Parts: sequence; structure tokens; C-alpha cells
Amino acid sequence: MAYGGPPQLPPRRQIPRPMPENGPLIGKPPRVQKNDCICSLALSGTCPKTSDTCSSYHPPYRTQFVWQYKSLSDDSWNCYDKSENELLENEYCDPHKTTGQVQCDGLIVYDFNEMKATRYFSNFDERRDTIRRIETGGKFRSPWEYYWLNNQNVWKRFFRKNDNGISGAEIDQFFHSVAFNEQKLKSFSIKGQEFFLHIKRKSPQEWEMFETDSNLKMRSKVTRRPRKQKPVIS
Repeated sequence: MAYGGPPQLPPRRQIPRPMPENGPLIGKPPRVQKNDCICSLALSGTCPKTSDTCSSYHPPYRTQFVWQYKSLSDDSWNCYDKSENELLENEYCDPHKTTGQVQCDGLIVYDFNEMKATRYFSNFDERRDTIRRIETGGKFRSPWEYYWLNNQNVWKRFFRKNDNGISGAEIDQFFHSVAFNEQKLKSFSIKGQEFFLHIKRKSPQEWEMFETDSNLKMRSKVTRRPRKQKPVIS
């Protein structure tokens, strides 16, 4: 499906250049060496540990979600700055957006299916990155919504009304019960008709989901995206 066509990229020169130690960004981006979960106590300012001793990650700004990149020449995860973080999150919350671009300090062209991004700088240099999103647990965790793809290529949100359907919270609880490299089924009904949700988790960032009816005559893709929320700011 197409939404507005492919992003328009600026002209660029494919000339390999040595990259400075801190990358072409202004200042040194915060690095994430080991942790892939944000410390909820750090967000509330009550964590008794430092960022070096805490088993969870202390983000450079108070937010329950952090977008990070890792370039081909660097094994460390680095944080996007605050404004870029919010722009990427805003894009990711829309299930119809799988590829696109955001403009901040340079142009970032993203692919959420592959979790890849290319950054274009004003001097026409570019950097190709792997990207990921990490979040916190507890009361600051972003709620996730789940969607199925109809025949018009429109993502429709799962919801429960009385005894019909299934809510995003129910699916999310089931999603996290599925171990990596395991596949599970969850049944639900709508107006007396039974449906099955198939979930297979490959890694924290990779999963496969689809929906079928009891007669296996219908099969729809299923995806998940966080609900749009304002970041936690002191």
C-alpha cells in the first residue's frame, strides 16, 4: 500500500569519508552500552543508583521511550536527541507509517519494517543506521494498541465492546506471555463468530502476527504500535 509515495531525498555524493570520533553530530550523543530497558525510578527521580551502576538505563532526558541508532562502524547504541526522539515516536505511533522521513538537524529517512534509518547531513554526507525503540515498565510504560488490516489496506484497531471483540490490553498481555521463537493462539469472538490471533515472537524487536476465522477462510495481518503519549518531562 502507498501513502504519499516514496520520500524525496536530497541529492548526495557517494563519497566515503572518515567519520570523526563523535560522529558528524554537534556534541557527543548519549551512549547506551548494556541496558535495553529504561529505569522507571530514574524518570521519577527516585533511583538510588547512578546510570553506571543501575541495571536499567537512565535516559538523558525524562521520557518513557527512547529511540536509538547504531551505525555500521559502531557497536554502541546512541540516543537521538530529544526533538528527534519525539518526531520518530510520533511517526511510529501511526500503524500506516512504515517508511517515511522526519526533518530536524538533517533529514532522517526511516524504515520501521526493517528498523533501519539513513541520516542525510547538510554537507550531503550520509550515515546508515540500525534503529530501535526501548521503553520503561511500570506506571510510565506506554500502552500499546493492536491493529488488523482490512481489505481496503486500512489498519483497524482491536477493541472490546461488552462481550464482543478483544482489547489492546488483553492482546498485549498475551503478546508478552509468548516466549521467543514460540507461537501461540488466542481465541476471541465477535457477534458469536470465533476468531484466532496468531502470535510468534522472534526477538524483542521482531514478531509475526495475523488473524484468522474459525473456518480459515479469512486471514489478516496484525501489527502493534504504542499509543501516542506526551513524554515525561520534569
